[in-house]
Amino acid sequence: MKKQLLSLPLLIALVLLTADASRCSEWTSTPQPIDFAAEATEPPAKTPPLCAARGKNCGSIDDDCGGKIDCGPCTSPNICGGGGVPNVCGCKPKSCDQRQCGAIDPGCGLPPVSCGSCPAGQECMAGHCEPGTGCRGGVPRCVCGECPPCGICPFTEPRALSFCAAKGKNCGLIDDGRGGQVDCGTCKGPETCGGGGVSNVCGRPRKK
Repeated sequence: MKKQLLSLPLLIALVLLTADASRCSEWTSTPQPIDFAAEATEPPAKTPPLCAARGKNCGSIDDDCGGKIDCGPCTSPNICGGGGVPNVCGCKPKSCDQRQCGAIDPGCGLPPVSCGSCPAGQECMAGHCEPGTGCRGGVPRCVCGECPPCGICPFTEPRALSFCAAKGKNCGLIDDGRGGQVDCGTCKGPETCGGGGVSNVCGRPRKK
């Protein structure tokens, strides 16, 4: 009788181990089709039972048996965890953030989003409202405040002179980096523009 009582705990442990092994085998068995019709995200065609039971449909998760289970990939534009939930397919649209005007592409397959418009007398420049220059559509200003095609900013314009000085130039035309050119003036006396070997700088040719 005592011998039978001693074997009972072993029998219980054997049953538990068998059940646990069966559960692990079930989790890692061939994936079955899962109905995700109520889910906001787009799941793969088939999801392992454990993934479905935990509400996961992408990436790898623990299988509670010392291993990992792959819950599958996501379909573009969704990415795994993109909606802020780990191991769930989703996509977080971009927002206007600090933009005051214009439109952005939010991604996620959504149409463009308006970030607002500027009041009278101002224009949308790179997402921010700035004093108008007569240009529209966020076209960059030129040194003289003109719209492209900017043409040439004359050297008599104070902003032209300061621009040339900042570049270390004092003659000829140089690009303003915004679609136009700046006239840095002419040279005097025997000096010529670029004569000293430096472009757009007045100088005399070096004697040989």
